Amino acid sequence: VLYYSTSLFTAAGLEEWQSKYATLGVGSVMVIMTLVSIPLMDRAGRRTLHLYGLGGMFVFSLFITISLLIKEMMSWMTFISVISTLCFVIFFSVGPGSIPWMITAELFSQGPRPAAMSIAVLVNWLSNFLVGIGFPKMQEAFENYTFLPFSVLLACFWVFTYYKVPETKNKTFEEISAIFQRGVD
Repeated sequence: VLYYSTSLFTAAGLEEWQSKYATLGVGSVMVIMTLVSIPLMDRAGRRTLHLYGLGGMFVFSLFITISLLIKEMMSWMTFISVISTLCFVIFFSVGPGSIPWMITAELFSQGPRPAAMSIAVLVNWLSNFLVGIGFPKMQEAFENYTFLPFSVLLACFWVFTYYKVPETKNKTFEEISAIFQRGVD
């Protein structure tokens, strides 16, 4: 969404100049919601926000797919596509955009933390790279169904987070380690 939002908005039926402004909106929403997520992490909890973020991204990736599929039938679906994309970015910013960085730092003690963070950064940027270079080919192959593979992955990530990722809010490393010893609550 972030790399190719202008072309997505153009494909959804917006004019080129409208697509550029919608992309500015995506960036602005992302910055604002990332700032909003900081105090929310301490109130709602990291795991809860991550689950909400993944769930919201899943729902709105389906809405994006539906709006792209029926945009020719109803002209107002272009705006649903833009709104769905903005909502997708909101949920990304509140959940998967910021939470994994916090959780990764909290899951490991001081000794292995730098190595764990390095691996997390490597996986993050490698995934970004693969999505960045692969998305145009996916768009070419899947056309309006491009977001469905991402929807499946989001559902898998939600299930993994629900069953395997503990809440780290207000917990010490020792408490988090004990949770892993007996299994996630």
